[in-house]
Amino acid sequence: MTRSPLLAWLFLALWAAWVSALQGLAAGPGGLGRWVPDLALVLALSLAARLPAEDMLKVAFAVALGRIAVSIQPPVALLAGYLGILLFARGLRSVLELSGPLQRTLLGALAALLFTGWLAYVHAQRAGGVAAHALAPGAAADSLRPLAVALGAWPAALSTGLCALLLGPALARLPGLTPLRRRRPWSRAASLR
Repeated sequence: MTRSPLLAWLFLALWAAWVSALQGLAAGPGGLGRWVPDLALVLALSLAARLPAEDMLKVAFAVALGRIAVSIQPPVALLAGYLGILLFARGLRSVLELSGPLQRTLLGALAALLFTGWLAYVHAQRAGGVAAHALAPGAAADSLRPLAVALGAWPAALSTGLCALLLGPALARLPGLTPLRRRRPWSRAASLR
């Protein structure tokens, strides 16, 4: 029995919503605080290492849709962030094998830092930080605030990298995602180039 790929993409969005909700619960009162890993990002990256390159945009859209369902972050910023991270992973995948433990860990940590920096930049822009105060005396400090937030997110990046190491392969094998992996493995697609 073969399942429709559309159903598998819906399952991916559902899993992304669930892991994002778990992430939100873990960040709540009495939770892990700054040490909460970005599980939706780990899910996206674990699939990015296994799916054909042309499916990267679909992965970004499905995972962003799942995260948008449970997040208060701006939807366009989440979609753009996941697209950017997965396009970055697609570029890296052309020169590195991303499913190895070290690569998975480093990519997860780096992606968490980049994603946090992106969201901090978006929040600064929405608050009128950089654009409205470009000529103000503290403009240099305001323009570096997203970078400071991203660098201050090292605990989340560290825990995301650790989750990518330990949970990455399991997240790629969640129920309902099998049709995505069985369509065309990347190793076979790479040999066709």
